[in-house]
Amino acid sequence: MKTFLKAISIILSASAISFLLSAEDNKTGNQEQQLSSCITGLSSEKFETREESQTRLLETGKTQYDLVLRKSIEAYALNKDPEIRLRLKNVLRTLVTEKNFQKKGFIGISMSNSPAVLKIGDITYNPIEIVNVISDMPADKSGFMTGDKILRIDDKTCNMNFNSNNVVEYISAKKPETKVTFLLQSGDNTVTKEVVITERPDLPNEPTAEQQKEDFFTKWFKENVTSPEKQKQVKPANSN
Repeated sequence: MKTFLKAISIILSASAISFLLSAEDNKTGNQEQQLSSCITGLSSEKFETREESQTRLLETGKTQYDLVLRKSIEAYALNKDPEIRLRLKNVLRTLVTEKNFQKKGFIGISMSNSPAVLKIGDITYNPIEIVNVISDMPADKSGFMTGDKILRIDDKTCNMNFNSNNVVEYISAKKPETKVTFLLQSGDNTVTKEVVITERPDLPNEPTAEQQKEDFFTKWFKENVTSPEKQKQVKPANSN
């Protein structure tokens, strides 16, 4: 009897799993149909319908990012209508930059590599000299001074393999509000200072944040949508 009941339980469990998987497949299929309908709406004769379809794609992309991205990329490759392509590209631009683009991190110092070699204990440093501290920026607020020398950032020791260029890259890659710990030589003292990263402001002779965002998307679009390799991966609906 127990064996019979166990067999029934296994059958019921398998049926339940099959039902759930089927329901999930139906849900995905319905979502794809709705997205296809939105994309079709981009070619409507009515301006209002085209606008509404683009808005629905953007709204859906907030919760179904990967699905909307895939369907939009496919539609861009298969449609030659300039307005449809423009609207799809605008959808992709908004979704991709909102999810993936971040402004560069910044603490507000200028640096130069120092020719000096400093040994503390068993560690040899090639210090990086701070030549300017921008007023009211994170480094200034944390007490950095012109003439201080950077010995280490977090676990990165300043040496021939980690110089001022690497420091800029390291800080730039950090998100705002990230805390970074510096080991400095200030005068005759070695001190540790913690700095909270901020967003890099628009500076003279540098691309604005909006231009950086557009450059980021242009690179992404070329790699993921218009490259010959990506174009080959997208087949017309009636192809095999």
